[in-house]
Amino acid sequence: MAVVDGKVQKGSLTRIEPEGQVMRMWEAIETYMARKQPLIIIAGADYGQGSSRDW
Repeated sequence: MAVVDGKVQKGSLTRIEPEGQVMRMWEAIETYMARKQPLIIIAGADYGQGSSRDW
C-alpha cells in the first residue's frame, strides 16, 4: 500500500527515493538495479512464508 495524493492505494507498491514516485515493487527493483544502487530490504521474520499474495 502507498498513500498517493492523500488516498491509500492498495497493492505491492513502494516509493522510489529520492524522487518519491510510487510504483510496483518489481518496477522499483528494476529501477534500482538499472542505477546499480545498493539496496537494503527490511522484512519481518515470517515474511514470505504465507500466502503468495504477501509478495
